[in-house]
Amino acid sequence: MFDADIPGDPKGAAKTPPYIPWKTLITLVEDFRTNGLPPRIDNSVLRRFSGGVGSQIKSGFRSMGFMDDQSRPTPELDAFVKSYGTDAFPGDVKKMIARTYPFLTGLDLLTATPSMFADAFKEGTNAKEDVLRKCRTFFLQAAGVAGVEVGPRLANASFPRARGPAGAKKVAKARRELGSGSGGSGETPPFTPPPIREPEKRDPVEVLMSILDMDAMDDKESEAVWTLVKFLKRPVTRRKSSDVSEDV
Repeated sequence: MFDADIPGDPKGAAKTPPYIPWKTLITLVEDFRTNGLPPRIDNSVLRRFSGGVGSQIKSGFRSMGFMDDQSRPTPELDAFVKSYGTDAFPGDVKKMIARTYPFLTGLDLLTATPSMFADAFKEGTNAKEDVLRKCRTFFLQAAGVAGVEVGPRLANASFPRARGPAGAKKVAKARRELGSGSGGSGETPPFTPPPIREPEKRDPVEVLMSILDMDAMDDKESEAVWTLVKFLKRPVTRRKSSDVSEDV
């Protein structure tokens, strides 16, 4: 899959590959190209991102060989930033891929199935499936930029979220009940409507954050969300009075 002259560790990667959105990496690279590469990549450099995303960036930079254990940028990151926007950039992305995903060296990406691709990530890292799903997405985006050929099975693959243990148990229980019926005779039990319950009142901010993927947003989208969050956290009486004044 990779050029023979690009070094890689045949034993596999010990660190979790990057699982940030590709555009988050590019946003940071553009910042470094405009303002210069800082001597240390600390929280002040990553202040535009949330704390969780900042930690993911640092983890990803270490796995890509862009930052050492003292948070200092490496020559590889310097070359990556300088080549961005030039014809040399795809080649630097390909070198980054070879450093970051040595466990994929023996996998033929043109013929591999999505399951084989997922298994290679699982065996090459110790990350959980929900993280690995994002790792695979980042890899495919980077491969597209680097010109690494990927077969149609992987190019068109979808990686749904893994079902948690509790959800899996509920599905298994429902299947057993449907198969056995109410008395184990295999007959479908009569339908009994569920009791009517009052709708659960939930904090609108909690509901909003549960359905949004903040990591996949750009800066303008994140700013819009946080503006809405601030509005929702205002007292109800204050919110109503402001609405009336605006209508008038």
